[in-house]
Amino acid sequence: MGRLPRGCGLGGSARQRRRLSLGTACSALLLACLASLAAQAASAFLPAAQPGLGSRSSMPRLQGHLRSDSKSRPAVGSAGMAAAGAGPALSSATLGDDAGEETPDGGARRAEGAQMPDGILGWVLFGVSAIYLAHFASLYVQLPGLFGESGLLPLGGRIGDVADTWLLRFFPGPELGMEVLTSLGLVVAAAQLLAPGAALRGGPGGIASYALLWAAWHDLVAAGGRFTAYQMDTLLLDAAPLCVLAASGLHAGAALFGLRWLFFRLYLGGGAVKLLSCDESWRDLSALHWHFQSQPLPNPIGIGGHLAMPASVSEPSTLFALVAEIATPFLYLAPAVEARRFAFGAQAFLQAGIMVAGNFGPFNALTLVLGLALLDDGDLPAFPGSSSSAVKAAPAAPLVPQLAPVATFNAVVLTVVAIAWTLRNVSAGGPGALGP
Repeated sequence: MGRLPRGCGLGGSARQRRRLSLGTACSALLLACLASLAAQAASAFLPAAQPGLGSRSSMPRLQGHLRSDSKSRPAVGSAGMAAAGAGPALSSATLGDDAGEETPDGGARRAEGAQMPDGILGWVLFGVSAIYLAHFASLYVQLPGLFGESGLLPLGGRIGDVADTWLLRFFPGPELGMEVLTSLGLVVAAAQLLAPGAALRGGPGGIASYALLWAAWHDLVAAGGRFTAYQMDTLLLDAAPLCVLAASGLHAGAALFGLRWLFFRLYLGGGAVKLLSCDESWRDLSALHWHFQSQPLPNPIGIGGHLAMPASVSEPSTLFALVAEIATPFLYLAPAVEARRFAFGAQAFLQAGIMVAGNFGPFNALTLVLGLALLDDGDLPAFPGSSSSAVKAAPAAPLVPQLAPVATFNAVVLTVVAIAWTLRNVSAGGPGALGP
């Protein structure tokens, strides 16, 4: 019998068994981190047994009392006014309140320079790090079978793809370079999740960590060919520079807008291409029936949906998917948080349905994580260990409050127009409906 090529079989070599063991260990680490974070998040909703001096419930009342007390003091010249105004600030410093000036997105910002990301950005960065860990761990296990000398798509014959990389081109062998970059990304992502106080998800450590993940994943996507050309791979690559900006803490509003714009591009492009493809199944609303059959790795629920779901359920579900992907993305950019909450709810419901009936890997989780940028800091509990955990800052007014209603109105109008365009194309049922 001939010898099996390197990488063939599930446990044909000690090296492959070590890879599988490492992948299993990383999966267990990821689940443990998520379970720990979920427990900490759940504890934020539970009322404290005895509110003390530093509890979240007593701090706002104490600060309000100090502010009212300072207003009642007699102001004796400028010195008296300074002393009266310094009362709450000194008390906040004494009580350990490091929430300083409020940002336009409602988060608390420290007074000195950049800060550790908190609020919504803290949740987004943690989720992106967890998904990076899952991607690197999964790819590390599959490297020999995909890109090894006897793999499905060896790197040796694709010198042009290696030349387009940032770091991989400098390694003596492309296979060795991919293994080093995958291991580096795996270690960095795991360290981001385990480092105390989010030290590697914010500040200089966060900037360097996400920059490394960005560079490593860019090279793996560029050299991976068809196996790393899926939407979830490029979406994670697009999110990396925004994570670098968010980790810098320089401008939370810019990072949030970038994440919302990325989310807008993802959904509007994905929805529009369904109708612009002239596929009749989207026009007669039978696409969900065929999706259950043709999706990757269908589960028993998906198979049951293909065999037993009546048209009275599948057709309205297909129409909802079209409206959710083509119309509601315009609400992502609305200044009014109520509109963004509605849009997030529609996307969360859509992604939950996709996850229940199919298997698209970490794509659905990554989509939900990026969708958190649509929410306001007050919609989720303060990220454990963040600077706003002690005191929850009230949402601040928009930078240009006069333009906020106009921008929200425009987003709603565009949503209505997109719904009308979708219904027109669905009811027309022919390529000619794509005209103006």
